[in-house]
Amino acid sequence: MADDYGASTASRGRLTVGNSIKGNIEQAGDRDWFATTLTAGWRYRVTLQGLDSNQGTLDDPALRILDANGRELDYDNDLGMGLESLLLFTPSLTATYYLSAEGGDDWTTGSYRLTVKQDGSDDYPSSILTQGVVTVGGSITGVVEVASDQDWCSVALTAGDRYQIDLVGWAVGTAAALADPVLRLYDDHGVILRSNDDVGTSFNAAITYTAEQSGVYYLSAEGFNDETGGWRLTVTSLRPPVPTRLDLASVDDSGLSNSDHVTLQTSGLTISGQDGKSGAVMMLFSDRDNDGAMDDGELMATTMVTAMAWSADIDLTPGTHRIKALQSDQSGHRSRVSTVLMITVDTTAPVRLTGLDLAAADDKGSSSSDNITSQTAALSFSSASGENGARVILFDDRNGNAMADSGEQLGTTTVTGNRWAVDGMLTWGRHAIRALQQDRAGHISPASEPLMVTVVESGRNNTRTTATRVGSLRAAPIVVNDFIGADDSNDYYHFQWAAGATLTATLTGLTAHADMQLLNDKGTLLVSSNHNDLESETIRYSNHSTGTASCYLRIYPAASDINTSYQLSLSV
Repeated sequence: MADDYGASTASRGRLTVGNSIKGNIEQAGDRDWFATTLTAGWRYRVTLQGLDSNQGTLDDPALRILDANGRELDYDNDLGMGLESLLLFTPSLTATYYLSAEGGDDWTTGSYRLTVKQDGSDDYPSSILTQGVVTVGGSITGVVEVASDQDWCSVALTAGDRYQIDLVGWAVGTAAALADPVLRLYDDHGVILRSNDDVGTSFNAAITYTAEQSGVYYLSAEGFNDETGGWRLTVTSLRPPVPTRLDLASVDDSGLSNSDHVTLQTSGLTISGQDGKSGAVMMLFSDRDNDGAMDDGELMATTMVTAMAWSADIDLTPGTHRIKALQSDQSGHRSRVSTVLMITVDTTAPVRLTGLDLAAADDKGSSSSDNITSQTAALSFSSASGENGARVILFDDRNGNAMADSGEQLGTTTVTGNRWAVDGMLTWGRHAIRALQQDRAGHISPASEPLMVTVVESGRNNTRTTATRVGSLRAAPIVVNDFIGADDSNDYYHFQWAAGATLTATLTGLTAHADMQLLNDKGTLLVSSNHNDLESETIRYSNHSTGTASCYLRIYPAASDINTSYQLSLSV
């Protein structure tokens, strides 16, 4: 009978993973080779079946695995069903391998079935191609399913950090705990760095290791003397945790915000944080050279950590500071340095604002720059002076004390690009508009010089028909503040007073020449006052009738180009 497959790498036999092939051992000493491609790190189950499983007539199959040079890598006779063969094989290299089907001791003949499959029973491969991952501070479990099985997993370690790695027997599913686990540590190329079998009187394994470089390392779990069973692997960092959430106490964070870390306070600044290790010493320092390390002269305070929380008071000079923290536990292990907390201490008050101006578009009337307007709402005030980030407060300084008192504020805004603008609303009359700024640390500048703005309600009381109704005069003066000028040429007031009483009308607070007239109810002139320049004007007039007198008072500028504010007082 002709030989179906040769016994060398030149054999025409080919077998892909997941499939089977049938063949015959035609005579004693015959061997059939089949090429197959296997992937490094994956475990494969190779079976050679015959008479015992009804897959052929070969009554004692034997199985070999060889490399591309024909060197034997593994052999089995009788690990399968009855006298059949079974191999669990994990290649270290992705390559072409050869499976040799033969009769036991090269003397039996008959037909067979050869199968190669990935072995799903192995939870982790025994190479750096493993998909198993354990994180620092966590654990992973697995099962050594067969003799000589190794389960590998990767772990990311940080240079300079010291780690405790523990491997213990652990019941997993139906698998009993591994009685005597063996632990090995490898570098990123799979070169062994450390190993351990027993710790003290325990059969469990442990390794303490300080990482020489940051990166991926590998750990393997196996059973001593080919034992099988479940295991649990734990990796713990011996370095205390990095302090987190550094913050400046809100009561010390003065200014516009209690969370922007800009303050005018220099002493007793309380810094707190989280993720401390109880009993550790927390060290606060100012990283002046920004090198991420606590150098000589940078330590600012130390405090003991209690229940993971901690706080300490520090003093700072004016300027910006990089505040960081690290902790040292009772074993002398130091944490890495925290992220930075930037604190700015500002002890300089902002300067007085200058150049206040009413927008030309809102300066309605004969001139767009005289600050006399008939507009009352959405009046835009601005200046090109200001400290970036400061808050500007615009106010109507009604009592002339250069302070923003209650009820005087017109609006606020934030300075951007050294400029600011605020819209405000004014009633008719003359106003002293001022602004001040408060910087982020909380300092308040002196108020600006006043910008005098006069609001004229056009047509409000320009004729007798639209005159302001004052009502009946009494001994207590009625006082009115108003304006007359090019955009408001007449102001009329209508009032009454009792028979036998004498009217007193006084015009003061003039900034230009203005006069006034008293008219009867028909509009006929009764008396006038027209002193020169800025002199106050006064009219006194007695009601000699037997009834109540009803009259008008007219206030007007002495010339068409005159603008002036005034204060009118009426009494009897």
